[in-house]
Amino acid sequence: MSTLLPDVLCKLKIAVLEFEHELGFKVVGSLPDWFQAMFPDDGAMWYDLAKRSPFLENFLVDARAHWERHSELPIDSGIWSEYDTGGNEHQLQAVALSLGEKPVLVITDISDSFAEQHRVYQRARDIALENEKLMLELNRQQRELQSVIANKLASPVPQPNLQETIEHYSSAILIHNTDGHSNLMNRALHNIYYHDSENSSLTHSVLDTWITEAQNAYPELELAVANGAYWEGDFTTTDLNGIKKRIRLSLGPIKSSTGQVTQYICIANDISTICRNTLEVEAANELDLTTHLPNRHYFWKQMTNQVEISALNQTSFALLYIDLDHFKRVNESLGHHAGDYLLSTFAARLNNNVKQGDILVHLGGDEFAVIANVDHRQKAETIARRLLDALDPVITIDNTQVTLSATIGIAFFPDDGSDATTLMKHADLAMFHAKELGRNQYQHFNAQIHSQFLNRLTLENDIDTALSEDQFELYYQPQVCLGHEPFLRLEALIRWHHPEHGLITPAHFMPIAEKSGQIIEIGDWVTREACRQAVIFSEKQINVVVAINVSAHQVRRSDFVPNVLAALHASSLPPKHLELEITETSFLEDMESVIATLTELRAKGITISIDDFGSGFSSLSYLKSLPVDHIKLDQGFVRELPNHEESKAITVSVIRLAHELNMKVVAEGVETEAQLQFLRGQQCDYVQGFLFFKPMAAGRIPDLFDSIRNANINYH
Repeated sequence: MSTLLPDVLCKLKIAVLEFEHELGFKVVGSLPDWFQAMFPDDGAMWYDLAKRSPFLENFLVDARAHWERHSELPIDSGIWSEYDTGGNEHQLQAVALSLGEKPVLVITDISDSFAEQHRVYQRARDIALENEKLMLELNRQQRELQSVIANKLASPVPQPNLQETIEHYSSAILIHNTDGHSNLMNRALHNIYYHDSENSSLTHSVLDTWITEAQNAYPELELAVANGAYWEGDFTTTDLNGIKKRIRLSLGPIKSSTGQVTQYICIANDISTICRNTLEVEAANELDLTTHLPNRHYFWKQMTNQVEISALNQTSFALLYIDLDHFKRVNESLGHHAGDYLLSTFAARLNNNVKQGDILVHLGGDEFAVIANVDHRQKAETIARRLLDALDPVITIDNTQVTLSATIGIAFFPDDGSDATTLMKHADLAMFHAKELGRNQYQHFNAQIHSQFLNRLTLENDIDTALSEDQFELYYQPQVCLGHEPFLRLEALIRWHHPEHGLITPAHFMPIAEKSGQIIEIGDWVTREACRQAVIFSEKQINVVVAINVSAHQVRRSDFVPNVLAALHASSLPPKHLELEITETSFLEDMESVIATLTELRAKGITISIDDFGSGFSSLSYLKSLPVDHIKLDQGFVRELPNHEESKAITVSVIRLAHELNMKVVAEGVETEAQLQFLRGQQCDYVQGFLFFKPMAAGRIPDLFDSIRNANINYH
């Protein structure tokens, strides 16, 4: 028997190793194939498993402590993923135990059973989805039935016998008077309660019974009934044989012409079977099938438990909120299969670097979390650094190399939150703060981050108010032509007349609007207002081209082109009088789509400019592929003219190449005559800056029209 045992273990894909503190691990018996592929024999008798597997390195910390105690009970590592030298993935599970005085480590390859488990989970998930579809369909049918019966009861035309009508429905129907008596009910209602129709015990106020039964889960139900409001929900009821059932109830009032409730239509369905199926797959629903990690549902249960235990024992723990950087870009450019592979790889690398006893979950999308049992912030930082380091190796997806990185926010219980929801919110805020600082790093939550969040929230609310109460205004800064043109060029710049803080420049609120998505509504307002005022200038015999700044968020939206064309149509402004200024960074993501959008607008007669050229990823060679009419030279270069040699060289190169490509150049930020003369010498087309005019309200443009038109002559 003893000679067969090593072969049996090998067939079962089990590796048994004995631990020697100074030397490492020695294999006992035969080695399974997977172990040899993962830990190639380099001629040594002893294996340093910690060196070859980050996950085992973490687990062995607990295993060594376990062996030192000579505990009779084994400890389990849980399941983790590991890749062998051939690139094959294995799902492994380790157990540390003591056999007499000998510390033993048993590692099993459970890939085959794990695959079967995965199929079981997938089937369970399919059942759950089917149940969800059934519930949605049931809700729809209940609402339709509510409407049908309500119309019959409210109709001035005499209706056929309603009792006969409702008997045909499989849903339980109860029409209940406000005096507490049931008016009509069908056979399906009696079937729920296992009672024949002649028994009068069911004719008492069933509605009152339902309200009592549902009150714990839905305390608002009694108030909804009292106020004559529609309500729906599911709760547990007890039939007349004492058997508990789960029913789905919708409750709709019938009101008189004076608004008084006269009757209630109650529609119920027995959903006990659906709920039993749901409970059976609830455990499976706690696993994310893409990453094989616990999911958000599991996370919240564990977070709540951890808070309760830590509060009771007066201990601490850390929550690390992890967001994968630039996941959306990979998902959209390489496809969802690549996104799933990326998430799986990301999860495996995190999982291999999380200590035994800590909890790693996939919250959904590109978001993960770790609940770490640590008692000091520095230990949480150590975990964060280890997780970030684990992501360094490049992975290849469809012959494309992808670099993984993540941003982590850390919140500590109880200092940063004494309940699960607050702790999660603060870890989330810390993560967003880390993203603002440049991604691929971690940040702790602190009071300042919270204060910034509250200030941002206040500002976002104020922006909504500003949009609804017309607090925004467009100012205009002229662009002076250094040649001869029959029209006046104006750049529209938004200003905010805040009722408490006065005139606010866009530098203060536009970054917040970009992050919150309010930039879309602001951008649409700027487009409409600029077009409207351009027509007013034209009516005053001022021939203008108005340039407006467009956010990268706007230009990537499918409704961007229709919104611009709608603004032109509503104002009757010819397209040649509108110019859109797009920043270089707008081309960083999805360049082909952005180029297609701008090409379509340019074909309509709208002028396109690149704003702040030189401040982003500028490459002079890529200009030829862009549908652009003008380049606005970044004022950072202009400010250093004419004494900074590098800025001079860049300025000269941009102007010459632009002219070769039939583009014109606008130099912004011109403040000195020396800058002007240098630009004039290089045949720059337009200049803009405080040397000429500051941004001004629209009402001042007509009075200064002659001065603006002659500005070039005055500074000649």
